[in-house]
Amino acid sequence: MKRLVHLDGLRGWAIALVLIFHLGTVGMASPLTLPGGYLGVEMFLVLSGYLLAMGFTRKEVKLKDFVCKKILRILFPVSVAALLALFMCLLSMDSEDLHKSARTATAAVCGYANIQLAESSSGYFSENVSFNPLLHMWYVAITLQLYIWGYVLYCIVKRMSKPLMIGTLSLIGVLSIVWCYCSEIRTSVT
Repeated sequence: MKRLVHLDGLRGWAIALVLIFHLGTVGMASPLTLPGGYLGVEMFLVLSGYLLAMGFTRKEVKLKDFVCKKILRILFPVSVAALLALFMCLLSMDSEDLHKSARTATAAVCGYANIQLAESSSGYFSENVSFNPLLHMWYVAITLQLYIWGYVLYCIVKRMSKPLMIGTLSLIGVLSIVWCYCSEIRTSVT
């Protein structure tokens, strides 16, 4: 597959959006604030999904090779980072915060930190965010889920006729958007 230079530019803009957003949220007196700058993360995830799908179309990917590569590339560094963070937590946190961090570390290593953080009181935008040093592991979980579900979807869709493939992918896209924003929809209705 030929390198798509314009996607590098889009990914650069996505990173810039996130950086500018965080300048206004980390206690810095920054003239740059960007409400909604977290959308850069979503843009980056969409581009990652597209590039993943393009990689699958280039060649036949074997499940064993794919899983081994992703486990070594993502899960090993996440496991090491989680263990180091837990060791530091052990030295500096009370038992309640240590327990919360241990749950997040377990969820990060198992690939569902985003779900665990969303269901706990220590979500990304909550008041007690500073007590969870593993808070940013939600992105790793989403990346792992994107790889796994992307591969599963690829294995299913590659056997379909083109009209059925387009309909299925469209339905999955709509359901994904509804699922991602269902908490916001429930909150605004009640």
